[in-house]
Amino acid sequence: MTAGSLTLLRDVGSINRSRVLQSLAAAGPASRSDLARRAGVTRATIGTIVQGLIDDGLLEELAASTEGRSAGKPARPVWFAPGAGSVAAVELSGDAVRCARVDARGELDAETTLELTRPDDVATLTETIVRAVGSLPDDRPLIGVGVSVPGAVDPGSGEVLGSNRLPGAVGSVLGSTLAEATSLPVHLDHDARAQALAEQWFGGGRGEPTFASVQTGEGLSVGLVLGGSIYRGPALVAGELGHTAVELEGQLCRCGLRGCWETVASTQWLRAEAGRRGISGAAAMDCALATAL
Repeated sequence: MTAGSLTLLRDVGSINRSRVLQSLAAAGPASRSDLARRAGVTRATIGTIVQGLIDDGLLEELAASTEGRSAGKPARPVWFAPGAGSVAAVELSGDAVRCARVDARGELDAETTLELTRPDDVATLTETIVRAVGSLPDDRPLIGVGVSVPGAVDPGSGEVLGSNRLPGAVGSVLGSTLAEATSLPVHLDHDARAQALAEQWFGGGRGEPTFASVQTGEGLSVGLVLGGSIYRGPALVAGELGHTAVELEGQLCRCGLRGCWETVASTQWLRAEAGRRGISGAAAMDCALATAL
């Protein structure tokens, strides 16, 4: 067998492993026969792939299930092993960096929040993110870092294209800077799209090919999954729902427009309105507190 043939076989094997892992992430635990059908490969091939992933500690066999079977040996679904595929999940806001360790099951076992003192300075932002990632327990290796950014991001280059809440990061290639600082692969995306991806893998969107995930809080935006894929739009700004004008003579928004949805439907507006009405605790008001009043 030639070197080129060996390379091709390795590439095919990597692709098939990736298909299995993506299928499990998208649809949950599955039997080998289900995985073979989803990945479009033979049962024998799936058996080899799954056993390799089990040997590598990425997957484990769950208890046999007899549901829907009238005869024959009950199927044993496979699923991600506890702690497998652990990543540092970083959420950026205008005043804080929140970081958690999450495994491929979607289980969170450690987290920290650090104050962001200079959202207008990319060096401070970078240093705070690196400290947050470094503060996670070191008993389990991380395979990468995912960062949700409140603004437009190019996931391919890791560049922050625009962000009203993190002005210092705009124009920076934050992804490669963090990759160099942490010695880990780093993936950046818009925070609403990161939320939609979380819903697709771990939440109510699992198994749904098309859905919308609405994000509220400091801003207002939506993540779209169309045909099983995150939709970013031709200019990478799809989902910026909060900057749709709903009041022609409304307040000036941070984006420079007037009457944006964010000016009347965000945490910033809620706190300002609570303060105007003299409600106790207005400065820390959020939707949960407001509905409890």
